[in-house]
Amino acid sequence: MSTTTTVRKKGQITLPVKVREACNIKENDEVRIIPLKNGAALIVPVSDSLELLVDKMSSEARRSGVTLEGMLAELREIRKKS
Repeated sequence: MSTTTTVRKKGQITLPVKVREACNIKENDEVRIIPLKNGAALIVPVSDSLELLVDKMSSEARRSGVTLEGMLAELREIRKKS
């Protein structure tokens, strides 16, 4: 699913209903916006368990020297083989 929205004067965006439903985002839910190096951004719902998982994965990735670029490159290679 792909959709387009507009950034308003104060930097606000509206998540379309289809996106909110697909991601189970309700009114007053918090979302995390993760800027990616290619100019894109990832928007994910925040929950306590998700927050803990993200923190744990980030710490482990930093400790291991794993980068987002490295993971994406590896995923591309896996997809090529499939």
